[in-house]
Amino acid sequence: MNKLAYTLFLFFALSAGRLTYAQDQAHKKIMLILGSAEITSLQHRVAVGFQLYQSKPFDRVIVSGGCGAHGSSLCEASEMKRLLIAKGVPENIVFKEERSKTTIQNYVYSRALEDEDGQRIIQPGDTVYVVSDHWHAISVAARLNRYDQVKAFFHIEGNLQPREADKVDYASILYSDADNERFVRNALWPTVDATFRKDNTLYVLIDELVFTKTREGQETVQPLKELFPSVATFRTLRKIDAVLNQDGDQTLWLTERDSVFRLSLSFKRKTNITSMPLKQWIKNLPANWQKVDALFMMNDSLYAFHDDELLVAVPKGKFYVAVDSAKIKQKITNFPFNWAGGYIDAADFDPATHTVTLFKAKEQLTLDENLNVVGERAKPFTLTWPTAYYGERNGGN
Repeated sequence: MNKLAYTLFLFFALSAGRLTYAQDQAHKKIMLILGSAEITSLQHRVAVGFQLYQSKPFDRVIVSGGCGAHGSSLCEASEMKRLLIAKGVPENIVFKEERSKTTIQNYVYSRALEDEDGQRIIQPGDTVYVVSDHWHAISVAARLNRYDQVKAFFHIEGNLQPREADKVDYASILYSDADNERFVRNALWPTVDATFRKDNTLYVLIDELVFTKTREGQETVQPLKELFPSVATFRTLRKIDAVLNQDGDQTLWLTERDSVFRLSLSFKRKTNITSMPLKQWIKNLPANWQKVDALFMMNDSLYAFHDDELLVAVPKGKFYVAVDSAKIKQKITNFPFNWAGGYIDAADFDPATHTVTLFKAKEQLTLDENLNVVGERAKPFTLTWPTAYYGERNGGN
């Protein structure tokens, strides 16, 4: 090999090495600790996770478990985060997934969990250690390995024994459905992305579909791009976070992260969309509000939700000015414990019944105009599975 050829070979080899190294550095090492409704088991799982954390560096730690699962008095993710921080794990690398009540939901919600910048924490190429004292970690790691393009390992330590009454088939978590998109949809169904109301009909947005539901229970479904052709061609929208109907049913405001998009309500007709920063649309928005999760209008006031906070704003010209904000649990009387303090998916005000409906996961919660909970608890939200678009549903989760 002559000198020039050798030099070129060495240059490209080193370049390829640097590229591979850079790619390796971009990939994260993540720990996913699965929660438990039993405090002793939960504490042990945190101890197992912390022991693993001490043995090797981790970029992120996800603690997964909801509030009140199986009738418990625990908010699992909050308690696990508190324990990890007390042991010395930096708070800024611990992320809570506090929606799940089952192992399948541990997988579904954790894989989609986002950081403060709206980026998924678990990305293709990452290494994920699924931690527990129970063999369900094997199924979660296996599903991550097979369908999420990560290197997943289970890390189990403990002496739990199978219970005779335990009928959960953990093998089915991996093998029940080879179509992972359908598996995830099935586990989340019917989790609402956003809602709005027009002509006494509730419009429900889920993925790329729009469902309508009347008070009499009649339902229709169609693709979002058919109802709003202008939205379908305006692909800046990655995912609609919230929708607000305004101006006598003539205007929709759609939010996505820190932006707001104004759409004239001309169904079946392409219209122009204008956009502005969220903090221009709502003045005096708290600094930590990088997005809104849900919106509704009631008595000429705008109500906005973000994580565990509720904000009230009043109109000022074409915009709004925030005048009050507080924790959701402080604003809503008898807010259910198992809703983990907030993290609302969607909201709707029905002027005919003077009630507000909040949507979270697969449930709905009804409030009166004074934001008092109507009834004793949240109820399941029902919506017919759209077989024409999703295919046959494969069981339930």
